[in-house]
Amino acid sequence: MRTLRTLTRFGLAAVAVLTASLAAAGPAEASTAWGAASVCGSGYWPLDQHSLGISTVYLAYNGSTDCVVNWLDTAHEGQRTFLGADVETAALRQDDYDFYYHYAGPVRLNAPGQCIYWGGMVGTDANHLSGNWQSGASHCN
Repeated sequence: MRTLRTLTRFGLAAVAVLTASLAAAGPAEASTAWGAASVCGSGYWPLDQHSLGISTVYLAYNGSTDCVVNWLDTAHEGQRTFLGADVETAALRQDDYDFYYHYAGPVRLNAPGQCIYWGGMVGTDANHLSGNWQSGASHCN
C-alpha cells in the first residue's frame, strides 16, 4: 500500500511538472506535443522534446512504452523533407528515416527498467542535414 501511495504521488508530481512545462511552452507547442503523442496511440502523453530548427523531436510515454515522433514546424509542414526519428536501448533500436511531409515515426520501444537514447534528424537528404540530435542515456524507466 505504501508503494502504491508513493507511485501515485510520483505520478501526480510528474503530471504537474509536465502540465507546467507545456503551459510555459505556449499553446501552439503544447498542442503539437499532444498531437505528436496522439500519433503514438491511445494513452501516450508528452514527456520530452528537442528542437532541430525546422522540426521538433518529441518523446511520449504510456506507462510502459517510449515513442518518438519528429514533427515539422508549421512553416515547413507539407514540404517533402528528409526526417528521422529513433529510440533505442543498449540492445534494441527502432528508427524511421525517409522523406515525409509532416512527421517521421512513430517509433516505439518497450524498455522497462532501462535507460533510453532518443533523437532525430532533418535535412534535404541523409547527407545534407540541417539538424541532428541524439540524447544521452535518459528517462530510465
